[in-house]
Amino acid sequence: MQYCFTGTFNYGQRKLCEQAVIARGATVGGLNRKTDVLVIGVYATDSWKHSSFGQ
Repeated sequence: MQYCFTGTFNYGQRKLCEQAVIARGATVGGLNRKTDVLVIGVYATDSWKHSSFGQ
C-alpha cells in the first residue's frame, strides 16, 4: 500500500507518521495514481474538506 500524508498531525511530525507506516510495510510518496491511502491531518485546509483541491 502507498500512503500520502498532508496537513499537520496530532500524532507528531509528518516524518514520524510516515515512519510509522513504513515500519509496518507500507510505502510513502506524493499524491499520484499509485496512492492507495490519502491521510489528511487535523489542520488541513478547507479546500480538502470540500473536495475542491485536486481530483
